[in-house]
Amino acid sequence: MNDSMFLENFKSHDSHLLNVARYLTKNYIDAEELFQEATAKMYTKFYQFKPGTNFKAWGSTIIRNTFINNLRSKKRISATPIDEYSHVTDLGFAHNEAISSLTENEIYGLIGKLPEKYKAVILLLIEGYSYKEIAKELDIPIGTVKSNIFLARKELKSALDVYYSSKK
Repeated sequence: MNDSMFLENFKSHDSHLLNVARYLTKNYIDAEELFQEATAKMYTKFYQFKPGTNFKAWGSTIIRNTFINNLRSKKRISATPIDEYSHVTDLGFAHNEAISSLTENEIYGLIGKLPEKYKAVILLLIEGYSYKEIAKELDIPIGTVKSNIFLARKELKSALDVYYSSKK
């Protein structure tokens, strides 16, 4: 694998890859920075790319992973408003019709009603932090993190039950 092979693959997919970065960041300047950082990673890791496979998917994965890693490296939750990156979140619930019919605003409204200690762990979990990172960020034991996430999910489930029973 050489530089010309990288350039050939990259040039045919660069506009798509930039659009992936724009979708994730929702900001042109941040997208350019993410795109440049991910492009450097693609170039240095091109030896891992298997010829004949999908370069566009490979590059998109590197951009997405770079984006997620950058989010995880943020030190304070206030540095990243939750609404700004809510399109890449996961609450950790099994997918079902009730959950999928909720809007993001309704989900975040339910999260907003949680006690502060539960809200903090859930919001960090949504941002992609690991349990260990959450424990470090909030300066609490990992067992407390696990317990608070469990209890937060339980309260959210109850809130969803109440929410849907009131909609009937």
